[in-house]
Amino acid sequence: MKDWEEDTGQRLSPQHVHTSDSNRANYQLLFSTGEELEQKVIKLINCARTKLTIATPYFIPSERLMDALISAKEKGVSIDILLPDNTDAWFTKPPSYPKTEKLLSKGIRIFLYEKGFFHGKVMIIDHTVANISTANWDPRSFYLNDEASCIIYDREIIAHVEREINEDKANSRRLTKRVIDEIPKWERSL
Repeated sequence: MKDWEEDTGQRLSPQHVHTSDSNRANYQLLFSTGEELEQKVIKLINCARTKLTIATPYFIPSERLMDALISAKEKGVSIDILLPDNTDAWFTKPPSYPKTEKLLSKGIRIFLYEKGFFHGKVMIIDHTVANISTANWDPRSFYLNDEASCIIYDREIIAHVEREINEDKANSRRLTKRVIDEIPKWERSL
């Protein structure tokens, strides 16, 4: 409704929404514009104690996000990141190379999805919290775009999302130092 008003100048009133009594999932909706999203994601990363899984189609995190990920890893958190091997926006891959190389050197596992273009936007913390979002891990989402996130606390739903992500990881190849070294120099220079 906010986007509609910004784009058209027309203010809409909320319509009555019917909810089912059988829907008992515990969740929180978060809407953000600009920098506040980065702060929220860092808070979620800092909550991780054992396991953090991130899936995103574009991965160009800020230094603050990089620091949060590295700090979590140094505290003993196992971190997996799922990215597409093939992207629909080639210009987003070269800026991610130094980021993924640095995280790989810290022991963070990175998977490159090979069965088409991966466009999921998920973060799962300790099998107990999931963030399913419209936001990518890039500057546009963290500093410019209006984004929506659904923070889910329902273990059954989270287990289902984890099974899907694990299937996607099974359809991926691991990013290794060798894979990075095989990136053509001209592409890395971009």
